[in-house]
Amino acid sequence: MKFVRPLLLTIFLIGGGSFAVAQELKPVEHPEQLGFSASRLQRLTQTYQGYVDRGELPGAVLLIAIGQGDCVFRRLVLCHRRPFGHLDPT
Repeated sequence: MKFVRPLLLTIFLIGGGSFAVAQELKPVEHPEQLGFSASRLQRLTQTYQGYVDRGELPGAVLLIAIGQGDCVFRRLVLCHRRPFGHLDPT
């Protein structure tokens, strides 16, 4: 039990650097550049909007991203971001 705290501290110090770097994800203007179909993304948008309109979901956020780079320094590229509904439907 006395080794748990130093072990957790070591894991945090080694892996903490990768968690500390935050990036702002902005959607690309043309999802076709990443291999996504704009018409299919529109269909997904309409489907989720339908869930909210029918009351099946109070709200949702649709995020579609793709990872680029090698397995150590992977960078997310946001393809599509769309909020639906409200946090509090009342």
